[in-house]
Amino acid sequence: MTWFFALGAHTHSLHVTHEQSHTHSHTQCHSHYHRAVFHSIFLAHDPVTPSPHTCSHSTLVCRFSCPIINGRPCGMMAWGYGGALIMDGMYESAKQFGFDDWYPKLDEYLNGFIQDKESPGYYMARNQTQPYDTAVGDFKGLYPIAYLNRAIHAGKTSGGQDMDIAWLTANHYIIGWPHRLPDGTFSRTVGGDWPGEKSTPQGSFVWGDDQTMGTMLIARMAALFKDPKLAAEVTRQQIGFAERLRDPHDGLNFHGYNDADGHVSCCKWSRANGWGMLGHIEAIQSQQAYPDGYPNATANAAVATIFTQHASAAKASQAPDGRWHQLLNDSSPGSFLETSTTAMFVSAIARGIRFGALEKSKFSDTVALGWTGLVSTILPNGTVTGVCCGTGIQPSAEAYYERPTFYGCSGPGGAGAVLYAATELAKGGYL
Repeated sequence: MTWFFALGAHTHSLHVTHEQSHTHSHTQCHSHYHRAVFHSIFLAHDPVTPSPHTCSHSTLVCRFSCPIINGRPCGMMAWGYGGALIMDGMYESAKQFGFDDWYPKLDEYLNGFIQDKESPGYYMARNQTQPYDTAVGDFKGLYPIAYLNRAIHAGKTSGGQDMDIAWLTANHYIIGWPHRLPDGTFSRTVGGDWPGEKSTPQGSFVWGDDQTMGTMLIARMAALFKDPKLAAEVTRQQIGFAERLRDPHDGLNFHGYNDADGHVSCCKWSRANGWGMLGHIEAIQSQQAYPDGYPNATANAAVATIFTQHASAAKASQAPDGRWHQLLNDSSPGSFLETSTTAMFVSAIARGIRFGALEKSKFSDTVALGWTGLVSTILPNGTVTGVCCGTGIQPSAEAYYERPTFYGCSGPGGAGAVLYAATELAKGGYL
């Protein structure tokens, strides 16, 4: 399945800074790029077929079979965190650029999951729960954001099947998540490939990815439905993860932490930090939309500080070409420049500026440079390059260096994050 991001062929015309004027032609070009992405996703004739290597790190294409949509498997649109970002990015793009003809195609996928007995959506739509997975958001907790988007677009947030899916996910799979540290921070019982570390029966491993995969849906629902229980969970997770993962010396996050012995993992994997940045800004947007649901001024200030410090650390670790390395504090040749992290950082920082959480004068150049680096990863045929495959907590820097970046990996966090970045830069006036 070829994602035709036409961005790569027009790097120079799209490389505009925050000081440049914005013309109608830029808007038209940007709309064209998003349409190209859309058509490549839904009309491609070469859907992703996972290989054993693809499956080795629990990619969602392997975990759940995909419904057949117009004779084609869902490929990168599979139910899971990667497909969730793609769907969310497409809804954002359609809303931003008025692509009303996108919605029926998105419906085909969402309806397909509801009818596919191999999909969690089949059971959620029938108010049936399944066993919890190993992580709060990887498999069940994030994808229902697409159904929330559809309900919002249709103006049907007071009830109906889509909202049933969203509420079941929020209340059962997220608020009801059973693996937590004593203060309620999400945890897992598995530590990936982290050697010599053991979990408590309750679950003592904290993974940086989970603070966003497990809170993005409820952050939006908290604001939309004025739900203080959901809002409290969002704040709890932002603070709990930062307390365990943040390195006070450079402001970056370690990939993992084990509460059983107080150990942090070896390395500061970039995409785990990218997920964290997205979670920070989702929480702050929720606070701004629903201030009554976030009455603790001290906690709110802590979340704001967590975001600002993380953004500052990201700025400090940005490579000269605008991208970020696989390990953020490691610019050695093995620590390759990674695309999904770059897209997540660009999107989160740009959103932070737009919502007043970050100073434009300090961070706008980071966004512009990041965009330049990001579009350099898009080949003339639209292939998104340089996306690290799904990765568990690793035992060493060398193990992170060796993670594959073949094209099929662009689904788990890469392609959707690129859509986020492009749409957010359009909203912020960079394009």
